[in-house]
Amino acid sequence: MGFNRPDTPVVRNCYIPPGLLYETRTHLWFRREPGPKDAVGSDGEDGLLTLGLSDMAQTAAGKILHFTPKTVGRVFLANKPVALLEAAKWLGVLRLPFDVRLEAVNLDVVENPFLVNRFPYTRGWVLRVAPMGRPRLEDHLLTADQAMDVYGLRFEEWGLTDCVHCLGFET
Repeated sequence: MGFNRPDTPVVRNCYIPPGLLYETRTHLWFRREPGPKDAVGSDGEDGLLTLGLSDMAQTAAGKILHFTPKTVGRVFLANKPVALLEAAKWLGVLRLPFDVRLEAVNLDVVENPFLVNRFPYTRGWVLRVAPMGRPRLEDHLLTADQAMDVYGLRFEEWGLTDCVHCLGFET
């Protein structure tokens, strides 16, 4: 599943695929996962979120060298570290804006962290989490259109230049 479509929004050569939710301060994207047809809840989703680093994040960080997630099954309070990333230009932690239980880790990214740079919105996803306490995601995350507006206004403030894509980059 790629996003290389004419309708994919682009800001300063950075892709912001529609259908995802964004946390622009930490440059993360979130995708709601579909649940079984008979799942409880009117939204038809099982409550899981897959997340990864946005195109902006992979550009700002440079080549991702190491990805060290915390233990699957643990609960993490809002803004507490759930994983450590080390890149050519950056060392930092992934923090989520609401309480979560860590459900899965992309082991392909643990083995080959550069997948985040090459496939930030597909094969390079990093974690799958279950939000705790049913937070209203719209209180914490932005739509693609909203994220595009924020990035358009704040690129220079955040010290970002146009997104740079490695050889073989796919969205």
